[in-house]
Parts: sequence; C-alpha cells; structure tokens
Amino acid sequence: MISSNLLSNLSSNSSNNTGDQSDGDKEAGVKLRRYFVAVLPTETIQGQTNDLKRELGRVYDCKPVWNSPPHVTLLPPFERSPQDLPRFEQWLRQATVTFPKFELAFEGLGAFPPRVLFVDVVRSPTLMQLQQTLKQAFETHEAPYESPDRPDPKDHGRSYSPHMTLARCRPKRKRGKNPFHDIWPEICDRPFQATSPIDRVILLEYLNRQWEVCKEYPLA
Repeated sequence: MISSNLLSNLSSNSSNNTGDQSDGDKEAGVKLRRYFVAVLPTETIQGQTNDLKRELGRVYDCKPVWNSPPHVTLLPPFERSPQDLPRFEQWLRQATVTFPKFELAFEGLGAFPPRVLFVDVVRSPTLMQLQQTLKQAFETHEAPYESPDRPDPKDHGRSYSPHMTLARCRPKRKRGKNPFHDIWPEICDRPFQATSPIDRVILLEYLNRQWEVCKEYPLA
C-alpha cells in the first residue's frame, strides 16, 4: 500500500533544495544535459513494439521513433546540469523507494492526430498515482514543471495521457499530403494487448542523438 506520508515527507525534506537550478547554470555557461523519466516494459513487449515500428516504416511510409527504447513517459524531457544530478537523484529515489510494483497494461493503438501513432496504455490508478507523485515531487524540489519540448504554457497543465510512441507522420514535401490520414484508418482497430510487470523507474539521458538509460530506481 502506498504510504500516505510520502508527499509530505518529500515536501519537508525539500526546504533547502527548492528553486530552478537550470537558470543559474545557463547564466554561468554550464552545459545542460537533457533527461526524462519513464518506465520500460519487458524485452518481449519492446520487441513486439519494434516489429510494429518496422512495419509502419516499411508499409505505411511514416517515420518510426528509434532514438529511445519503447517506454511510457512519466516526466517528459527537462534540462539539468551534471552537477545537479545527485540532488535530483536523491528526491527521485525517495519518491520511488516506497512506491509499490505494479502491472502495466497495453491495449490497442492510438493517435495524436495528425502526427503521432502509439500503443495505448491502460490508465490504471497505480500508474496515474505514480506519475502524479513524481510530478508533485519535481515541483516541490525543483520548480513548476516546464519541459523544453513543450514551450507552450498551455501544454504544461494538460492531463497525463500515458502511451508508447511508435511513429510520427509528416509530409515528405512542404505542401505534400500527410500520410497519417491514409495510415490511421487501416491500423486503428489493430489489436495489441500485453501486460508488463513494472518494478523500477528509469532515468534516461540524451547522448549522441539517442536516449539512453542513465539510472534505475527500484520500486518497493
């Protein structure tokens, strides 16, 4: 059972650690690195997902996402200096160490029209609580959450929509036809059902144009 004191403990231990460190780092000329927090399904499900990506790229002429392992994002990309990482890891470890392991369920395909295709994720109470716990901890220890990948303030408050990205659809030419409108009607009813045990949270870092696993934080 999730501890009811988790968020209050996080808050009480953060009194000397609040504030966005990245602004000072930018002013000091420190090179920032990019990170995001996610959970990864089993290798079997990752393999099934990669097979589907290959098919989408080969048959439907869209662009599969290959620069990260198949994952479900909990906190989208943000920037921090390497010097800040130990402090960041401290509260992330504290937020996850008492959170219980759970099952992550995938069911069907979905889309963010007219560009993104993904495997849909069942919004279980445990998954939604984990994401909310990490988001609140981030805002307690760091700053109001803002992702460099989502500069529009309206995006920051949008509800969490868990998914596992497959591919992106874009016209090949500036005024060409977006392939999404041909692809989606053909694949929208395709079955994809799987369940994965989740026993850790993953921190990924952007290195050499790829997102790579940086740290792992076991769940209770």
